[in-house]
Amino acid sequence: MKASLIKKGIVTLKEQVSPCIYIFTVKEPGISESCSPGEFVNIAVKGKSLRRPFSVFEAGSGFFKILFRVTGSGTRILSSCGEGDELDIMGPLGRGFGEPSAKPLFVSGGVGVAPLYFLSLHSSNPGTFLHGVCSPEEHIGLEPVSAKGHKTVAVSEKSDRCTVVDILDEYIKDAGTVYAAGPKAMMKKTAEISKLNNKKCFVSWEEHMGCGTGLCQSCVVRTLQGYRLTCTDGPVFDAEKIDWDGS
Repeated sequence: MKASLIKKGIVTLKEQVSPCIYIFTVKEPGISESCSPGEFVNIAVKGKSLRRPFSVFEAGSGFFKILFRVTGSGTRILSSCGEGDELDIMGPLGRGFGEPSAKPLFVSGGVGVAPLYFLSLHSSNPGTFLHGVCSPEEHIGLEPVSAKGHKTVAVSEKSDRCTVVDILDEYIKDAGTVYAAGPKAMMKKTAEISKLNNKKCFVSWEEHMGCGTGLCQSCVVRTLQGYRLTCTDGPVFDAEKIDWDGS
């Protein structure tokens, strides 16, 4: 583990999107200047032996943001942090997306929107951003994405009675490369539809991580070329190379 990966950041803004979804703005110039869309940070949580991984949601001059849902005791503890609190952070980590293609199609589900939001803001090519959630109150503001020239479409299962997968056929034929992040079932179906339409698809894989640097070997993903580690070989993978039935 490189000492340079360990950084201290200060929470400068805490936003509550819904009862269980938060956005933290963290002041830490090292990460903000070096992270790329798709990479993640590993944050220490008080009282927990393992860090928690979070995709970088946005980065700017001297700051970066994370978006997360409270799903267990670790994220619940993190959500109790307030503005001015210090975070112990490792990052940036992992392999990101690279430069988006022409006419990119971003397909996000839930808090999987985080890496795609960051990627869309770095895209010089206008495309389409699909964002699906369970309930309308879980939607995040996509105005910055629209300002970059992307068409944005937000749906919720509760109010629209559909998911992003249900509307994917409407947008994929005119798309270039497809970028997906969210629940694995959603990404698998997106990968299948992309292949049927001869579209390249990249996914941001989520897995339980221990160290975040490849030492503990706990975040294995099964690919057609054998086992790979989410933290170092990913989290971004070519969808066609994942063994979806084995993973």
